[in-house]
Amino acid sequence: QNPLICMMPCDPNGGSHGIMQINGFWCQPSRYWPNGYLQAYGLLTSCADLYDRETNLRAALAIYRYSNGWRAWGK
Repeated sequence: QNPLICMMPCDPNGGSHGIMQINGFWCQPSRYWPNGYLQAYGLLTSCADLYDRETNLRAALAIYRYSNGWRAWGK
């Protein structure tokens, strides 16, 4: 599959998007992040932006740093 358009719809929170498979949790409104975590940091405006390679990698780095590693991608 082309990683630029890859989406895993079976994942929770609207699926995981793009080359780094970022879960929709990070770009959807929540109790603590009314506009979404990644939007709050100005990394994107919607989950659809995660299909841009550079945006996806920048978002992945922000999540990696927030999670202190790869925890956000695994159990």
